Amino acid sequence: MPVLTVVPFLLWEGRFKDLIRVPWIPMITALLTALPWSLMIHFREGDFWNYFFWTEHVARFLHPVDGQHPEPFWYFFPILVGGALPWTIQGPAALPMLLKLEMKNPLVRFALCWFLFPFLFLSVCSGKLIPYILPCFPPLAILFAIGLAAYFQAGKKRAFSVSAWVLAVTVGLAGAFLLFSGILTNEETRVYGPDESLKWIMASLGFLLFALLVLWSTRIKDYRKKLAFYCTAVLTVFFTVSFALPDKAMDSRTPGRLLERNLSKVTTDAVLVSNDNLICAVCWFFKRDDVKLIGEVGELRYGLDHDDTKPGKLLSVDGLKQIIHENEGKRPVILILIKEHYKIYKDQLPPPFFMDADTDFVFAVFF
Repeated sequence: MPVLTVVPFLLWEGRFKDLIRVPWIPMITALLTALPWSLMIHFREGDFWNYFFWTEHVARFLHPVDGQHPEPFWYFFPILVGGALPWTIQGPAALPMLLKLEMKNPLVRFALCWFLFPFLFLSVCSGKLIPYILPCFPPLAILFAIGLAAYFQAGKKRAFSVSAWVLAVTVGLAGAFLLFSGILTNEETRVYGPDESLKWIMASLGFLLFALLVLWSTRIKDYRKKLAFYCTAVLTVFFTVSFALPDKAMDSRTPGRLLERNLSKVTTDAVLVSNDNLICAVCWFFKRDDVKLIGEVGELRYGLDHDDTKPGKLLSVDGLKQIIHENEGKRPVILILIKEHYKIYKDQLPPPFFMDADTDFVFAVFF
C-alpha cells in the first residue's frame, strides 16, 4: 500500500493508536515530499538553507525589531474565528463538550496539540501573516467534529439550533441583498457588473440555498444526517464562490486583466519596471526574468544579492528617470504598479506617453 494511503486507512479503521506508534510514516511522507525541491535549491544556491532557516525563521523570531509584518499577540484570534466559519458559530454546542472529554482519547490529544502549540508559538512571534496559521484549521475541524458528535450523543440540540438559525438568517439576508443589488441601477451599491448576470444569480441562489439547508438541518432528528445537511450547506457556498466571485474582487487582487489588455504594447525590447508587490506577477505574465525593481526590496533581497548575471535590477526614482531619458524615442519603458504606489512617484517622473489604469493598478508607458 502506498505511503500516502496508510494514514487515512488507519484513521478510517479507527486505529489511531497504531498511527501514534509508527511516527516514521508521517516523517517519511514529509521527507519524500520536500526532498526533491530541497536538493535542487541546495545544488543551485549552497547558502540558501542558512538564509532560509536562520535569517527567515530564527533571526526574525528572536529579533522582532527586524521582523516584517509586525502584529500584536491577539492578531490571529479574529482570523481563526472568521476563517473557521461557519463552524465557530457552533462553539456554544461543541466547546463545552470538548472540555468534558477525557484526554485519554489519542485523537483528541493529538488534535489539541496540533492546534494549540503552533497557534501559541505563532502568536508569540512578532511577524505575522494570515497564511501562517493555515495548519491550525484541520485539527480545529477535528475537535469541532468530536465536540458536536458528543453534544448530539448527549441528547442536546438547543444550542446547535439557535446558532444555526442565526447563521441561516444572516446568510439569507446576504443572499437577498445580492439578489436585489443586481436590480438596482446605483453602481456603488451593485456588487456585480452589468455583464455578470450569471455570477450574480449563482451567488444569490448559493447563499439562499445555504440558508435553507442550514435551517433544514435543525429539523432532522438523526444527528448524522443533521451534520450531513450542515456540511452540504457549507460545500454549496464553497462551490458557488469558485464560480461567482465578482470581477471587481478579482481585479483588486490581480493585475491580469490590465496586463492582458495592454499585452500588445509590451515589445520584446521594452524595459519593464515594477515593485515587490507586483514583480512576480509581471515576470510570470510576460515570461520575462529581466523586470527591474523600484522601491523597497522586501523578501526579494536574497534573489537580488545572488543574481550576478543581470546587474542593475534595483532602481531608485532617479535611476528610473535616467533610464526613461536614455531610452527616449528608442524603446518603451513600462511602469506597472499598484495605483497608490504610483502616486508616490507620479510627480517625480515625466508625463507618460500612455497610461491605462483600473481600480487598483496602473500601466504607464514612457517613450
